[in-house]
Amino acid sequence: MKKRRRQMTPSKIAAWQMAVYTALLLLVWANEFLDFSAIIYGTAPRTMDFVGACLISAFVLTTAIVNIGHTYLVQAEMLQGLVTICSHCRKIRVNEDLWSGLEDYVIRFTGVDFTHGLCPECYEGEIRELDAGMKQIEQDAAAGENGGV
Repeated sequence: MKKRRRQMTPSKIAAWQMAVYTALLLLVWANEFLDFSAIIYGTAPRTMDFVGACLISAFVLTTAIVNIGHTYLVQAEMLQGLVTICSHCRKIRVNEDLWSGLEDYVIRFTGVDFTHGLCPECYEGEIRELDAGMKQIEQDAAAGENGGV
């Protein structure tokens, strides 16, 4: 059985980012109270700088708000850009109950008009079909002429 991969929704991504920024804030304040440089490197203890810690915290919070908000908006916009299309008939789901043809959907939501043509592969296929149809008509006509004698 194939394991299904969890989707990361914008809310989950924002929650993980907030967790990282919270850990960063805790690290800033833990360093202020415990003085990691004195513990790790054996330097002389320094006095607590609450103003500096508050400034760093304000910077971290501002960065967190901007970063998480931007990520959330970009992810939400990307998810809104996804279109469900039927793999069989190529209709597009407009909402839960309404499906629309591809051309109708594009015209309705983008205002783009369509013109039609044939790509080279389809053109060649159509020519082959027309030639085969013409040969069949000629054969049927020849058989009708010979059968009527």
